[in-house]
Amino acid sequence: MEYIQALLRRYPNRIKYGLVVLDLFAMIIAIRTYVNYISIETAIEEANIQQQMKTDELAFTQNFLVNYEKSEYAKYFLEHENNMLLADEYIIKFEEMYQKQQTNT
Repeated sequence: MEYIQALLRRYPNRIKYGLVVLDLFAMIIAIRTYVNYISIETAIEEANIQQQMKTDELAFTQNFLVNYEKSEYAKYFLEHENNMLLADEYIIKFEEMYQKQQTNT
């Protein structure tokens, strides 16, 4: 104990600067640990979100899409999704009157 007190009296400034350097080193380690912890928490949260999205997608496929594709109207719906018209269907184009009048003048 007396040896430590003698060192403190003999080199007070060096010991203060040494403690400051040790504090800075400990702060850097603490900050890196905290950043790693936050990144791990974020990665876990993102993995849970992706898992939920995949679960929802599979549930949609199993509960709706398979039944939709097996229905008797599947061909009709798929033709309309691909912009294919049936034999008795036509495209009707609606125009506003003021646009038509401007083109006539």
